[in-house]
Amino acid sequence: MAKVPLLKLYKLNYCRALKTLLLLLLFSSTLFISGCKKQYAVVPPAYLVIDSLNIVTNYLLQGSASHNIKNINIAISGVEYGLYEIPCKIPLTTVGSNQTLIIRPYIKESGQGDYKFNYLYMNNYTANINIAAEQIIKLKPVFSYTSYAKFPWIEDFENSAMSIEKTIASKTNMEFEINKAKVLEGNRCGKVALDGTNNYYEGTSKNSFLFPINGNYTYLEMDYSNTCRFAVGLQFSEGSVIKNELALTLTPTANSSNTNTTWNKVYINLTGIILAHKTAVNFKYFVYAQRDTLHTTDEVLFDNLKFITN
Repeated sequence: MAKVPLLKLYKLNYCRALKTLLLLLLFSSTLFISGCKKQYAVVPPAYLVIDSLNIVTNYLLQGSASHNIKNINIAISGVEYGLYEIPCKIPLTTVGSNQTLIIRPYIKESGQGDYKFNYLYMNNYTANINIAAEQIIKLKPVFSYTSYAKFPWIEDFENSAMSIEKTIASKTNMEFEINKAKVLEGNRCGKVALDGTNNYYEGTSKNSFLFPINGNYTYLEMDYSNTCRFAVGLQFSEGSVIKNELALTLTPTANSSNTNTTWNKVYINLTGIILAHKTAVNFKYFVYAQRDTLHTTDEVLFDNLKFITN
């Protein structure tokens, strides 16, 4: 056997030893790093299920409990879970006993698109609940108007005398509708019928009102069903001039050829109009409707009109 030179053998053994040392260091460092990682237990969430909600009112003072609240904001013990559309199933990472649940009602102001606002004239729903992992909690929150909400005008069309009158420009009048197939609730609602001759309606509330000009919100709540466009707003006196300012134009909820009545509810923020006319007085509800020229007849139904302010 040929002898390996001593120097060459030394170098060969040195390289093998160095390689082995590096592998040991790499292995040790891997063990060290993996050993330093914290292991967290994954806690499965609980779920809050809300299929519907309810509104309660003092009818004599606050009018109907009809509503169009479809969105809610959820918070539990200071943790915000965000905005949800009802019905909803919300995963909860907050667990424990006696957790404080707060549900805030949200509305679409003037029925506009995706813009949703906390309805400040409704109380939040609050409850203390126990939450355990994987638990399913079903709730039906109940909301009510706040104690500081004021109702200077309510028209539910249930009294013998209507609190809305036509203007001199109107070609027709608002009447009572008693057909149960069309009435939203109760015994009656308001109706404006339009045809080729009586093709334009314009009306105001009989009484006038003063609204706060300190920035507090003023809303008009209104249930309606319509086959043609109509608009609502405020009439007011500014100096010696009577002015009409529209807040919202509403598109049809039903087809004029369809015998079914489709109701909707809207929350109209009137605060901008009021603050833009701080010297104005004698504010009134204002509405006008005009027959669609493509229709032989049109109809607008009204119910549960309310001014709400503070």
